[in-house]
Amino acid sequence: MEKDASSSRLLALDGLRGFAILLVFFNHITTSYLSHIFPFDMLGWLLGDGVTGVTFLFILSGFLMASIYPTPSSSLRFLQKRYTRIFPLFLSMSMVMFFYHLFPKVQTVFLLGSIFLIPFLTHLIWVYLVKPRNTTVKRFLFISFLILQGIIGLFYLLWVMRHPPIVFNQLMPASIREGTIYLVNATLTLPFGDYIPMLDGVYWTLVAEVLFYILYPVLVVPIIEFIRPQSKRIKGLFFITIILLIAGVTLLSRRILVMSMIQPALWLYFVTGIILANIFKYKEIALSRFTSIFTHIPVVLGVLIFVAVLCSEHLAEIYLPSSVGPWIRMSYAIPLTFLVGILLNQKTSLSKFFSNRIWVYLGTISYSLYLCHAIIIHMAERIFVPTNFLTNLLYVAATFIATVLIASFLFRMLEKPYFSKAAKSHNKERYMKYHPLRILSITMVSYLIVLLLTYSSQFNFFSSTYPLKSENITPTPKEAVTSLYDYPILQIRFDGQASDLGLIAVRVNHPKQKPQLSYQSLVFSLKEVGREQPLAVTTYTLDYFNSNSIFPFGFPRIHDSAKKKYIATFALSNKASSSYVTIDTTTFQAVYPADKKSVLTHPQEFVAFLKSKIVSIFASRDALITLLLGLPFIITSLYLIKKR
Repeated sequence: MEKDASSSRLLALDGLRGFAILLVFFNHITTSYLSHIFPFDMLGWLLGDGVTGVTFLFILSGFLMASIYPTPSSSLRFLQKRYTRIFPLFLSMSMVMFFYHLFPKVQTVFLLGSIFLIPFLTHLIWVYLVKPRNTTVKRFLFISFLILQGIIGLFYLLWVMRHPPIVFNQLMPASIREGTIYLVNATLTLPFGDYIPMLDGVYWTLVAEVLFYILYPVLVVPIIEFIRPQSKRIKGLFFITIILLIAGVTLLSRRILVMSMIQPALWLYFVTGIILANIFKYKEIALSRFTSIFTHIPVVLGVLIFVAVLCSEHLAEIYLPSSVGPWIRMSYAIPLTFLVGILLNQKTSLSKFFSNRIWVYLGTISYSLYLCHAIIIHMAERIFVPTNFLTNLLYVAATFIATVLIASFLFRMLEKPYFSKAAKSHNKERYMKYHPLRILSITMVSYLIVLLLTYSSQFNFFSSTYPLKSENITPTPKEAVTSLYDYPILQIRFDGQASDLGLIAVRVNHPKQKPQLSYQSLVFSLKEVGREQPLAVTTYTLDYFNSNSIFPFGFPRIHDSAKKKYIATFALSNKASSSYVTIDTTTFQAVYPADKKSVLTHPQEFVAFLKSKIVSIFASRDALITLLLGLPFIITSLYLIKKR
């Protein structure tokens, strides 16, 4: 999502960024009537896949970070530059989304006015109050924002998450609730829990982007500097182990709810972008020769090859089981990065195509387009609803033109001032060393510790799991894997086996379907028998359930849960929608944290407890697969450490 201020000659990269934003835009706007005239949902294959657009943005982000900042002199200074790049515009647009969220029935003209007024005020503050200040003041403001992020994250984790959802969603004053939602969104601390909704559905990508910024100077750069002098064989082997490690982290993320938002499977696109940048820097001639075949084919054929790769990915995700979805995404990091590599050769037909002025301009304002398109689509839906092919065509065209115009304004207000300064000083970086052997060691140990903590329990390390009997489910399902399309409401009754009931876990899957116009979500609620008010009510979009894995439905601990009776309810929010989920009724589990004080203060009890946890890991198929995926990285790292 970063614009390359140093490599304006690579116009095709800007063009590709513009195309990626177009994919995201068409993924969020209604194109159903347009799709009717295309066979086999061709329009959906070409323009309806927003995640593919995001993956291109991740590749470009990795490429440009490694190109512009190959060896940052200071992690803090590097992070300050990245925050200065993304947060002025992001804070402005999140404020607009907050205004819309707080006053959903506000007139469209006032909502449109906020899109111009709030960024303009931010522009005045930045250009006339912040930008003229000296380095010390700017550093103070940046560190203050980091501290604010930490405070909001701790508040979300230690206070909000410790109260039942009903307290936050219904009993808390609206101003405090909405203010908390805004602060968590504005500071991108969303992954700390699962109560706070995103003000805009694209914010998860910014969370992943900021995480990449944080890890880049302290983890990525030292490893690159360490691996670069190694032989080609070692480099290739290490890259394969990185792929397997990311696959292992992806499996871990299925059991750690806070990691699901950042989608570790897509981290590989950052990695391949970084590798492409190093190939372009040190092996440019070899890369040029490799891509020279595309210099001799017509532009139309080059574009068709490009589209064929995108369509093949879309087809694979539709017709292959949803459980392999993350692995499809990971496997396509290589061909999609190869497409980006073709654009680096300016003589190729594909590079010439994406160097077109229209694509380049869309890429130039891409970050503004990315952050404003959702609210523009919301406003367009208020004004006009398409009813046939012609009105749908006019609706899409008018909405897109309006989005481009507003994005152009936002770019001039809040992006252009940054680039005017960055162009003067972007190349004054020197490498600040982080010991690569320590980095590798910390990564290995962290992976093993997280694996132990994750697979020893669905909830946390100090917890016990009790299966729930499927005969207590109403209505009685005919099959173990039950569709909520057939049973819109499913309930399971159970007795509390211990104190501190922490969560209910069950295997949930969202079968692949064509995009639906009607919104659908899964509503989970927990109620104590004999009480009217539920203890917890949480709504999940169906995107959470694409992995067919055991999903933890969390809520704050119920301290007096022992010997009490509860009802857990699973229901679809929209009966009119054809989207649904399936639930494996044989996998219901209740999880209770253990008495930490007793375990930690009695050594023999702790040893027995730890032994039982390790045994449980080796009894878990998923845990063994996760361990095996991480072992090649661990073994290769140990070899490199010993060799060093």
